[in-house]
Amino acid sequence: MHRLPADQLDEMVSRIVITRLAQPDARELFRRADDGSGNAAAARVAELRSRLDGFIDQAADGTLSPSALARVEARLMPQIEQAERQAAVIGLPAVLVDLVTADDVATSWAATPVFGQRQVVEALMRIRLRRAARRGPYPLDLDRLDIAWRQG
Repeated sequence: MHRLPADQLDEMVSRIVITRLAQPDARELFRRADDGSGNAAAARVAELRSRLDGFIDQAADGTLSPSALARVEARLMPQIEQAERQAAVIGLPAVLVDLVTADDVATSWAATPVFGQRQVVEALMRIRLRRAARRGPYPLDLDRLDIAWRQG
């Protein structure tokens, strides 16, 4: 049984993603896909997390008791979780936004952890690998990839 050359597939998909995100129209396409509510939801998450961090700092400094911090966390964490769910539904993955706005997409892609790269691929496209016409240790051919780009 011939094994799928996963490293070749990863490299090929990476080149496709980098090429697409480096196109001049990429920023505009993703900007149009976001009506502003994604930015507002992300700002809400950041604001709530900042508030919680402030209370944690107060507890670390001894100006807020552990029981008071626990009460604050109990109230803020559900709000943060709800805001994060809303931001995830409305907006694009943050890692995709970071890549689209990067000065050098290839360098940013290389620095992105694998789970972030997977988020980007899932947000951008659906990929299927067609069977090889023949068996053997042949290199992965771009013609075997069936890529369906997701619409924003």
